[in-house]
Amino acid sequence: MKVKGILSLILTATLVLSACANTAPPSPNSGGNTTSPGTESNQTSNVSGDTPAGAESGRDIVIALNNNLITLDPHAGRDALSNNVIAHIMEGLVHADHTLTMQPSLAESWDISPDAKTFTFHLRQGVKFTDGTDFNAEAVRVNVERVWGSELRAARTFNQLESMEVTDEYTIVFNLSEPFSPFLNRLEAFRIVSPKSISENAAGIEKAPVGTGPYIFREWIEGDRMVMDRNPDWRDADKIQVDSITYRFIMENGTRVAMLQAGEADLIYPMPSESLSLIQNNAGIEVEVKDSTVVRYVTMNQNVVPLNDVRVRQAMNHAVDKDAFIAVVRGGFANYLNSSMSPLLPYYAEQEMYEYNLERARELMAEAGYPDGFTVTLWGNTESETLRGMDFLAQQLGQIGITVDVVPMEEGTLSESVYNTTPETTELQMWYVSWSATDPDNALRSTFLSSMVPPAGANTNYYNNPEVDAAILAGNMATTFEEQFANYARAQDLIWEDAVWMFLGVDRTVMAKNADLLGARLGPSGSFLDLREISIR
Repeated sequence: MKVKGILSLILTATLVLSACANTAPPSPNSGGNTTSPGTESNQTSNVSGDTPAGAESGRDIVIALNNNLITLDPHAGRDALSNNVIAHIMEGLVHADHTLTMQPSLAESWDISPDAKTFTFHLRQGVKFTDGTDFNAEAVRVNVERVWGSELRAARTFNQLESMEVTDEYTIVFNLSEPFSPFLNRLEAFRIVSPKSISENAAGIEKAPVGTGPYIFREWIEGDRMVMDRNPDWRDADKIQVDSITYRFIMENGTRVAMLQAGEADLIYPMPSESLSLIQNNAGIEVEVKDSTVVRYVTMNQNVVPLNDVRVRQAMNHAVDKDAFIAVVRGGFANYLNSSMSPLLPYYAEQEMYEYNLERARELMAEAGYPDGFTVTLWGNTESETLRGMDFLAQQLGQIGITVDVVPMEEGTLSESVYNTTPETTELQMWYVSWSATDPDNALRSTFLSSMVPPAGANTNYYNNPEVDAAILAGNMATTFEEQFANYARAQDLIWEDAVWMFLGVDRTVMAKNADLLGARLGPSGSFLDLREISIR
């Protein structure tokens, strides 16, 4: 194992390219999802229609995304795109800055006990939800009560919560049953919904969310668009010099690029790397490229024969040419994935890569009793790059006799099939997917802890290794860097040796936008569009 040390304060600098500049991708060695279409929702917001100082009325922008949204309920969201939109309508107590360090948001400050069991938050005063309800400690309590012990995805944030106390109108205390150092980071993704919505329209939150964020939900027409308006009462509303944002759901890569070229979209995300040559001579388009925490892999259900054999999983890792994957599928915009999490995260421990070696792969297959291979099913969504990735993997594994049945699914159907199931009922064998995390707890516990199999969590490998469980939990309970690193590194070593995933790459995310759209940028994880300070030139 090669230790890279503390990387929480070191992020690769954002690379901003003019579209007329050289867009050749770097060498791989340079570093380190939906509802049924046709259903209409016409919920309207209470936006006042005020126009920010210096802005013109009718300054609206269109963003073309590569997939649909699944839900706008912040306590139920699983996919990155839905959570990205949610984060602009609702806020959490804290938010991650460009170094992935937690900063004040709805909480102005906090105190953490030395044993990491008591977290006290002092809340921002004078904040209102966009339905007029006051934000205070009671609103936070109502939100936590909604998910605590429930089947909602956000419930896992409070697995260690023993009690909470509202000590005054703007102070809330969380008492944990055991030390849990990542609790502050876990709250970054816990968005606060209007308590009025929870009491009067809890079932409707997924289609009509009400928060305190920079934008106000207007409408969501499933399979087509989602619209949000600038919140004139947000504390930094003067930094938003547009009136509204419309997200269009465009799965086909070429269509998104054509919309940007024709001025029908102001921003497309992600920008398909294979199409960069089409815009590189257009001075009116700018491209941003950023190293990310988005790891790309194939999950393998270890309850399925022969995926339960570590030799088979290791063989599959040796059978995939990672350089070819990065070049063919990602257009060069990825780095090697040499652990179970991105090198941008703290406590990353680099592993020795599974080299592309068909001879070794065939040896392992023969040792496992499958010299002639077997047939397996691979799931993925219907986005263009995903289809290309699945076809690539089918070709690569075919070299060692494995026949891959590629099954693309609409994002909502895929999410239901993966997560709304149990180890006994799931039909999942393999899944081509990506995962973005902001800390090692989310990178390791959520995806590898044995108790986090669906529907409880995202361990879609159905992986059960008591040594890994112990290392992850010990890392979470440790209160010193040395203890945390030793345990998180141990977990990464074991996960790698067990070849739990087919480890493919770490995305370098690409966004393309109209050069006159200012302030829109990729967030610190590379999987987030930050639209909190935007204007049109």
